[in-house]
Amino acid sequence: MRENSEILIYNSTKDKISQKFLKENVKKILRYLKKQKKSFSLILVSSSAMKQKNHYWRKKNQTTTVLTFSEGDIFLCPEEIKKQAFKMKISPKKFYQLLLIHSILHLFGYTHDNKKDTKKMEYLEAKILNSLKN
Repeated sequence: MRENSEILIYNSTKDKISQKFLKENVKKILRYLKKQKKSFSLILVSSSAMKQKNHYWRKKNQTTTVLTFSEGDIFLCPEEIKKQAFKMKISPKKFYQLLLIHSILHLFGYTHDNKKDTKKMEYLEAKILNSLKN
């Protein structure tokens, strides 16, 4: 697979997550899936901005860790990611990896709308996550 994906990162937060870490993981996930996507935008936003987006797009008046849009925009909320990672007792980096995997799978048509699709998606997420190195 040729690697010609453009990965743009916009960080409107004070979080210092490594852009290199994010880009490398997106590339590794795409390689694992043997897929290409012309461009991705990873947009890091505050908890309040994520809450607004979640309310507007999903009619849920609460913040969330990630929102994925079919054109390749992936919104991530570092503050919420850290909170959820702590609750799950995993590192924030590992949780970022899981969320990137989850989002990219959505971009390629995977869903969790029913039990069968959920099991398939979770199985693939676990396999890809296991293949990634920190």
